[in-house]
Amino acid sequence: MAEIQTITLSNFKGAKDVTLDISKRVESPVITLIGLNESGKTTILEGLSYFVTGDNSVSSLFDGVHSKSDVSGLIPIHLKAAFTGKVSISALVKLTSTDYQAAALIATKHRLKLDESTFPSEITIASSNLRIALQLILEISQT
Repeated sequence: MAEIQTITLSNFKGAKDVTLDISKRVESPVITLIGLNESGKTTILEGLSYFVTGDNSVSSLFDGVHSKSDVSGLIPIHLKAAFTGKVSISALVKLTSTDYQAAALIATKHRLKLDESTFPSEITIASSNLRIALQLILEISQT
């Protein structure tokens, strides 16, 4: 099964350029973020949530029940007046032989052949490619 190895946030809220490497963790479904107040723990969680779901609504958990999801909320506060940069979230994802088998099955359904020797062991998914990647991962996980 595909597994996130790193997640990178650039110009996301208060995170100018943050990479969280979770590849060396012990096999566990739980990851703990520890840090001082206002150090960016919630920003990392919001970035991960936005990356996975494509929605900024997790921020409403921290802004009150009537808060509206607003993409402009992703821009760092101190840059909102004249922001010209790019907000991006990306992840390095490790693929396994099970992922290859599932992808090969999908390829066969479309009358294509997938060469295992050219199948990548890792891929980087950027927020701009997220919708397509999530659809493919969902389709692979259902096979």
